[in-house]
Amino acid sequence: MRFEKIGSVGSQRMLSKKPPTDLAGRCTPAHLFARVPERSTAAVVITWEQIEARKQRLDELARGLMKEAAILDQHDDSLLRVEREAYIKAIRDALASVETARVVLAHATQRVAREGRQG
Repeated sequence: MRFEKIGSVGSQRMLSKKPPTDLAGRCTPAHLFARVPERSTAAVVITWEQIEARKQRLDELARGLMKEAAILDQHDDSLLRVEREAYIKAIRDALASVETARVVLAHATQRVAREGRQG
């Protein structure tokens, strides 16, 4: 540790070679470093097969999350009560998000199907 004098007499602060432990507000969001594809004039088209595959993956993910929540509800484990409750809450929040994504996809496919029949 080193000390550095600050303006007034007797005022000193410690200088450390360790990085600061409180990094709140100093982090750069990961999306700012994400690689952005070069702009193209071609439109990206998502096929019905890709949409159906996405819906199937969301269904599988939802089933896996439901299974995880059921296993935790039925069995004792080495987690503390508070940890178990936080984990189950996180699993249920993730499940709710997956279900929301699935419903959004379903509504979008219904809308496109309606527009296809009308147009």
